[in-house]
Amino acid sequence: MSIRRDQPTPGIPGAAAFVLRRGTSAQVPACVQLWLDALTHRDGHAPSLGMAARIAGKFERPIVRFAVATIAEQPAGFCLTTVLPPQPGTTRIAYLELLAVDPRRSSLGLGRALLDDAVATSRTHGYTHLELDVREGNERALRLYDSIGMTVKGPSEPHPLGGLPMVPLVLSLRPDAAHRAQL
Repeated sequence: MSIRRDQPTPGIPGAAAFVLRRGTSAQVPACVQLWLDALTHRDGHAPSLGMAARIAGKFERPIVRFAVATIAEQPAGFCLTTVLPPQPGTTRIAYLELLAVDPRRSSLGLGRALLDDAVATSRTHGYTHLELDVREGNERALRLYDSIGMTVKGPSEPHPLGGLPMVPLVLSLRPDAAHRAQL
């Protein structure tokens, strides 16, 4: 499945057409670099030396969807959704591991398109919930996740590498929850 937005968004300087499609193993290194660039932009300094290997390792997990948004055939954003082992009280949980947009391409709708794709794909494949952890204080990401109805699942947890705590979020993918969200 590929999603194409062929026209630039009116009124957004520098907006470009993008194509969102399933990512390939050949795109993983570029997406890892994109993640590192996004972290550098967000934090104001380069990530730790082991971060690239840590991020690349996430692509070795069972994958629900790896989607890449491209502009002029170059990755401009990506989303990696993996499978969580079953937990009591739920059946199948998809986990949004990574979602990043090239900082030079922010505010073009790429993040929302990638998130919508992760939700739709997870729902289509029968997952009952989509979960993720977002860094406390990442207001832009928190607003994006709130806009689709994600809710806080529990207390914030320390990040495994230090830094600000992570807020666990969840979205029910059951059809009755999707209907309620549209009301």
